[in-house]
Amino acid sequence: MKTYKIPAAFDGGKFAARYGLNAFRGDFWVIEDNIFVPDNLPDDPPIFDPPDPPKPGLASRLDAVKNLPDLIQLLKEELH
Repeated sequence: MKTYKIPAAFDGGKFAARYGLNAFRGDFWVIEDNIFVPDNLPDDPPIFDPPDPPKPGLASRLDAVKNLPDLIQLLKEELH
């Protein structure tokens, strides 16, 4: 295992998806500000993707709806 410092903005889900890892299986873990990863990752140091920016809340998005097709699209996104 190798150890790296985690950047302030880090998305563990994106990290796991990028490298095909699973934290629940113990493929990698975090202790304080360090991440422990397998030696065989293709990137050294690994790529630490930041989290996605938060989306506006549902109430704000509903307030912005101007017509029925926009409402239908919003509902599809929320129910998917």
